[in-house]
Amino acid sequence: FRELGTEVGETVAEWLDYFLKFHEDRFGWDSVPIHDACAVAEVIDDGIVETEEMHVAVETAGDHTAGRTVCDQWDVLDTEPNATVGVGIDREPFVDLLVDAVAKY
Repeated sequence: FRELGTEVGETVAEWLDYFLKFHEDRFGWDSVPIHDACAVAEVIDDGIVETEEMHVAVETAGDHTAGRTVCDQWDVLDTEPNATVGVGIDREPFVDLLVDAVAKY
C-alpha cells in the first residue's frame, strides 16, 4: 500500500501495521484478518471466498463469548446449517482487488 505513493495508501499501510502488531502480540498470528473487506470482495467477485454451510448461533449467555457468533464447523451439535460461512479466500485475487480499490480511492 505504501508503494501506491498516496496518502490513502499510507494510511491503510499504517492501519495494517498496527493490527499486525496487535494480532502478533495477542494471538501469535503473522497476518491481519480483514473480515469486512473479504465480505465486500465476495460481493464483487462471487466465489473469491471459500465457504461452508454450518450452524451459526450468537452466544448470549456465555461468560467468555457473550455476543460472539459461534460456528459449529465440525457439526458437534448435530444441527442443521443455517448460514454460509467464509472459511478461506483466494488470496492473490483478493489482494489485487483490495490494492486496486485503495489505489482508485
